[in-house]
Amino acid sequence: MHSSPPESGVRAAIASVTKYVPYAGIAHAGGEYALQHYRALRTEFELTAIAPASALNREAVDKGAAGPLLLLSGLRPIIADRLKLLADVVSLLRGSTAHASFARTLRRSTAAAGLLANADVVEFQWSEMGSLIPAVRARSPHARLVVIAHDVITQRWSRAATTARNPLMRAAYTLAAALSGRRERRTFEEADRVVVFSDKDARLVRSLAPNARPEVVRPGFPVPLPAAAGASTSPATVVFSGAMGRPDNDEAARWFLQHVWPQVHVEIPTARFTVVGANPSAALRRLAAIDETVTVTGFVESMDPYLDEADVVVVPLRQRRRRQVQDDRRPAARSSRRGHAGRGRGDRTR
Repeated sequence: MHSSPPESGVRAAIASVTKYVPYAGIAHAGGEYALQHYRALRTEFELTAIAPASALNREAVDKGAAGPLLLLSGLRPIIADRLKLLADVVSLLRGSTAHASFARTLRRSTAAAGLLANADVVEFQWSEMGSLIPAVRARSPHARLVVIAHDVITQRWSRAATTARNPLMRAAYTLAAALSGRRERRTFEEADRVVVFSDKDARLVRSLAPNARPEVVRPGFPVPLPAAAGASTSPATVVFSGAMGRPDNDEAARWFLQHVWPQVHVEIPTARFTVVGANPSAALRRLAAIDETVTVTGFVESMDPYLDEADVVVVPLRQRRRRQVQDDRRPAARSSRRGHAGRGRGDRTR
C-alpha cells in the first residue's frame, strides 16, 4: 500500500530505522553515506531517525549527531553491549536480522508508534533493519517502505565461505549464507523498493528475490576542489582507509603490509604507508611497530586530511568469488596525486 501525497505546503515525513546513527567524522563508509543521505533528505522532508540505544549510537549523540533522533532502549545488558556477542549470534541464526531486543522495543514504544503512524515513507538503513518490515507495516500500513541495502549480506557470507580455509569456519559461513538468503528474500520482496549501490547488487537482489524491485542509486559525496599543482617535498604516501574492526579490512591491510609493502619500499625507500580507521587489531599494530615507514592511526575525527595527502589509495580485495577474470585477482590501487580520493562508517530523544 502507498501513502497519499501530503497536503500542499506540508513537508512529507520520513522515518529512518537505522542500525547506526551517523555523525560528522564517522569512521566507516556506510555511516558516511547515511550522513550525506540524511543531510540531503532533510532539505526537502521531515526526517526522524529511529535507532537502538547502543554504546556506539550513544557515542554518536555525544559526537554531535544531528536530530530529530529517537534512541530506543532495550534490556540494560544489551544497551551496555555486555551481551552484544550473544545478540550478534542470535541475529545471525535468525538470518542476519536486527537485534531481537531492538525489534521488541520498537514494537512496544509509543514514541516510535507515533512516528511510524505519521510517516509517508519508512526507510531501513542496512539490510538487517529490513527484517523489521512486518512490525513496521503493522504500525504504518499506508507508508512506502524502502530498504537501503548497503550490503547484500548473503553475498558477504558466501564470499567468506569461499575463502575460508578452516572447514569448520567454511561450514559456519555457508550456514550463515543460507539463513540470510532466506531472510533477505522475504525482506526484499516485502519492501516497496530496495535501494542498492551497483548494478551487480541489483542483479543479486533479483536472484535472491525475483519479485523484488531494486533501484540502483550511485552514492555520491561532497568532493573538495583539487589541490593546486606544484612540487611537493613530502614523501610519497600510500593510504588504506576503512573500519579496521572488520575482519576483512584487517586481513587485507596485514596482507598488503606483509606481501606488497616490502616491494614498494625497495623501489621507493622514502615512501610512507598509513592505515586509517577505527579499531585496528593488535596483530596489525604489531606489524606496523616493526616498520618505521608504517603508521596505524586508529580512530580519527575525519579521514579527509589523510586521503587528501595520499598519492595512492590502495584497496586490497582479498575476498572474491571462485570464478573471476584474471585482472580482478590483483589488489586494486587508485592514484590521487595529492587530490581527493573517493571514500571507500526508556526512549531517549534528541
